[in-house]
Amino acid sequence: MLLNFNCTLVIILMLKYTILMLRMNKDLRKWIPLDDHIDFHKFVGRFITVLAIFHTISHMANFGRRTEHSWSTFMFTTYPDIGWIGGFTPLSGIILCIILAIIIICSMKWIRHGGHFQVFYWTHLLYLVFYIVLIVHARVFWKWIIVPFTLFVLEKIYSNLTRYSSDNGLTYILSVTIEPSNVICLYIHRPKNFRFKAGDYISINLPRIALYEYHPFTISSAPEEMSYLSVHIQASGNWTKRVYQRFKNMSDTQNVENDLIIHRADLNIDQATAEERQEREIIYCEEGDDDNERIIADSRVHAEVVIIKGPYSSCARCVFDYKHVVLIGGGIGITPYASILQSLMAQFRASHIVCKHCQGHNYNRRNILENRFLKKVDFIWVNRDHKNFEWFLNILHEFEREQETYLSLNVDERRFLDIHLHFTGIKYDENSGDSPSDLITKFWSQITGHDVFTALKSKTHIGRPNWNELFQSFKSGENASMANDVGVFFCGPPSMGIDILKYCMNYQFRYFEEKF
Repeated sequence: MLLNFNCTLVIILMLKYTILMLRMNKDLRKWIPLDDHIDFHKFVGRFITVLAIFHTISHMANFGRRTEHSWSTFMFTTYPDIGWIGGFTPLSGIILCIILAIIIICSMKWIRHGGHFQVFYWTHLLYLVFYIVLIVHARVFWKWIIVPFTLFVLEKIYSNLTRYSSDNGLTYILSVTIEPSNVICLYIHRPKNFRFKAGDYISINLPRIALYEYHPFTISSAPEEMSYLSVHIQASGNWTKRVYQRFKNMSDTQNVENDLIIHRADLNIDQATAEERQEREIIYCEEGDDDNERIIADSRVHAEVVIIKGPYSSCARCVFDYKHVVLIGGGIGITPYASILQSLMAQFRASHIVCKHCQGHNYNRRNILENRFLKKVDFIWVNRDHKNFEWFLNILHEFEREQETYLSLNVDERRFLDIHLHFTGIKYDENSGDSPSDLITKFWSQITGHDVFTALKSKTHIGRPNWNELFQSFKSGENASMANDVGVFFCGPPSMGIDILKYCMNYQFRYFEEKF
């Protein structure tokens, strides 16, 4: 019974579109730990292995004490007629043990992240054989699996139909930006019917890199941006390194052959930023109607093809359930929150109005307040290299300017966004006071009014965040919030997440962590 239940549960936990629909309900996503479905899937898989070992040993022992036939006859023949289909139960049990062992071994972390992802991928597809044999093996298992497996098949059919449709998942790369610190940003043409929420992620396949591999990445652009999707990829694994090297090493001739524009921000950030801005303006002009889009798509016959599965939801969908959110990213883990910031900035800009009589500029405050439950955002980004801040520096600059304009026109309003950047590349001793680097940055900020690393008005702090001090500030001071109103969202190194979770528990803040 435990095997019947858990072999059903393990497949329910991977019904991604069902989880997406559950997450749309505010009450369900609050009480069901949807963010942990992958971790729970792994746990249930291990539990199935333990149950299978006990189950197998018990039957082997039982065959050994029975006298009707020999032990080997019971184990390796259909002659004793055990089971509900032709006495096949013992043999099917052996097949199930072999398949389960292959799946479990090839799902180990050292396989998946050790440059052998395809081994994991192909062996995991044995689940289809596993479930067919399991239905033959266990008399009542079909009653347990019929509803979940039907949902699973429907999801697979829907996924295959959408991913190969040019209106949903079959698309191409518009341009690529080579960022500092081995990061690459892909700007992908957004299919006409592709809809997503800020913080959602997709699985992408680049056939020219690997024909069957799909890898998950958070969408870093805003849902309000209808022309393109962007994903930021750090070259850390086998597949990501191949993607990075492919585009980094492309010559200008190859760019033309592949209908591709490559911006090299790792060499000249200012030039790349200006080129990107110009390109976005061209895209807006070219892709205004469906007929024009079809002409452009037909002309890109040599373009870099991208196949998209998704979108899939993450805990970032809960951001707008709180009055005060704390967005914490470590390195490239900031991408989900870049999408959220861009979405919020788009909402600000949508409420921008111009007086017909005096041509004065202001914001429709009632529209902003009525359409948004969220009142305060603290954006915390921790990086080892200050150059990594350049990945999303344009967004931060634009939001900072937009906020300053809003506050200058509405003097009774409070700051909506506070930016906390932390540069950990320089060692800093909290007990020794200000380091020389800190003194230099403070002096520069006082003279110029801008940060020495980012040119933002918000200061870049040297060293790791003082979580206790930061979390205390959220509950006190000018923008104090009640504990129930604060949601802390984290994406980054697990060790960093453990520390943040500890402080969330101390301050009774709700903690969310992005997991893939």
